[in-house]
Amino acid sequence: MIVHNGNIVVNNGRWIIPPKEYNVIINQTTGGTISAIPMKGISGTTVSLNNIASLNYEFAGYNITGSTLYDGNKFDINGSDVIVSANWNYIDPFTTVTIGTQTWMKYNLNIDDGGTGIYHRDLTNVNGYNLGTQYYYNYEAAIRVANSIEGFHLPTKEEIHTLLQYDGGWQDKGYKLKSTFAWDNNANGSDIYGFRALPVGMWYYYHNKGEWRFAGSRGDLGGATVDPDYEMDPTGVWGIGIDTENGAINALALQETARPVRLIKDY
Repeated sequence: MIVHNGNIVVNNGRWIIPPKEYNVIINQTTGGTISAIPMKGISGTTVSLNNIASLNYEFAGYNITGSTLYDGNKFDINGSDVIVSANWNYIDPFTTVTIGTQTWMKYNLNIDDGGTGIYHRDLTNVNGYNLGTQYYYNYEAAIRVANSIEGFHLPTKEEIHTLLQYDGGWQDKGYKLKSTFAWDNNANGSDIYGFRALPVGMWYYYHNKGEWRFAGSRGDLGGATVDPDYEMDPTGVWGIGIDTENGAINALALQETARPVRLIKDY
């Protein structure tokens, strides 16, 4: 048997032509990214789609030409290339979600007032997901920006405690707050409240220097309370600590550390 120009010649002289492969063509649009596995295949091949919305956008459905979508994110190749695009809805960044007696911003804050202490990071691939441009605030910047937004404030240690104790306590609160995608080792959450805590990490300050750390494994959020009576770190700031475990805690960080921020609505 020999191969010639992609065709197989068998000993009896017959030509066997390999099955034709067809492509999956993705048209990316403003609002997010979509991906397909596999990106090509013969007729009968099943393709699975995935999507991730950019900051301030929400996925609203796929458009398929050349096949039929089923199970929400699958289609079969059937004798032609398949063209895929997606629809996205713009989401007001001040959209809120109610958890118990509290009303929180649904998305991480993304305001840069031009002052010091604000950091940006493009997270285009966190475990295969594009989390977009993320904003991080040290304590001084978080207080400054929060004070400029009418009707909301940076959460206190007590307000964070109320959130963590609601609906069964802190032991599974991380699981309930976390997004359903992008976490290391598939440690995704249920996101039952619609809070969608993302594993975007932080600009971690330690030993007089800072560095980007914990993308994929931490979704901590900054708070307002400095605790001078906390003997381990009298200058530390309390916030929400969310990692790859199921729980969530009141987490302390140096004031210079920049974490994402979620504001809580004034009472």
